[in-house]
Amino acid sequence: MGFWLFLILVILILAGGWFYRRLLDIERDIRREMAEEQGAVANRGEVPTLEEAPEIRSQEPPEMADVERRIQDIVSAESGLLQTELYDRIADLPRRKLQQLLRSMEGEGRLRREKEKGRYRLYPSG
Repeated sequence: MGFWLFLILVILILAGGWFYRRLLDIERDIRREMAEEQGAVANRGEVPTLEEAPEIRSQEPPEMADVERRIQDIVSAESGLLQTELYDRIADLPRRKLQQLLRSMEGEGRLRREKEKGRYRLYPSG
């Protein structure tokens, strides 16, 4: 019994080492392909589309003044809008950033947030 247990343990260790090496090879291939794609785009002088480089959306946030203006327009048009509904309408900005912006706008008196059952309703200031 002890011999077979030892043999199974050795096989598992060897298989784990093989899988680990395989994952490292895959990671290296992926990194090389990404570097080649970035180099090809830089050599062509072209700007990649969102399909070619989806990480661009998260790296380049929209201008805050434009977002603030959009928020004020939406809240003015739909007084009492739920803050969570606003997240869907301004999808090009992460929720956390949008929450910070709404708190900031509230502190500056540019809009009003009223807590209602664990969520906020947004109203125009004044």
